[in-house]
Amino acid sequence: APPPAMLAFDAPRRASCQVKRERTNTPLQALILLNGPQFVEAARVLGERLWEESGGDVARMVMEGFRACLGRDASAEEAGICARMFAEQRAYYLNHLGEAKKLLAVGQATRSSQAAEVEVAAAAVLMQALMTHDATVVKY
Repeated sequence: APPPAMLAFDAPRRASCQVKRERTNTPLQALILLNGPQFVEAARVLGERLWEESGGDVARMVMEGFRACLGRDASAEEAGICARMFAEQRAYYLNHLGEAKKLLAVGQATRSSQAAEVEVAAAAVLMQALMTHDATVVKY
């Protein structure tokens, strides 16, 4: 039997052959993508890497995040929304440093940089949003 998380994403059982998988988008899938430790850790590591590579340039980080997750460039509107989201998350984590530390502690991968916890946590939340985007999860 496939792992429980894969069942939520309609992974077929190996007892029978399935020519084509159904495409679904359910609230349970969103909960797994937002709360599953492996997905939180992946968003954290990706956010940290993109924050480092962009040198703290939020616009560049958003573009690279879109390319990594969605395989395309962000529109001007999407880039603006993501930049605002990053700023809001950064402001939140500035006032709730303990929450940032908890987010950064999820998973087994160690932090690879000395970047500020607040920025990395905000970048991780931004990457979670991109990783749960329908175009990332469902490939057409």
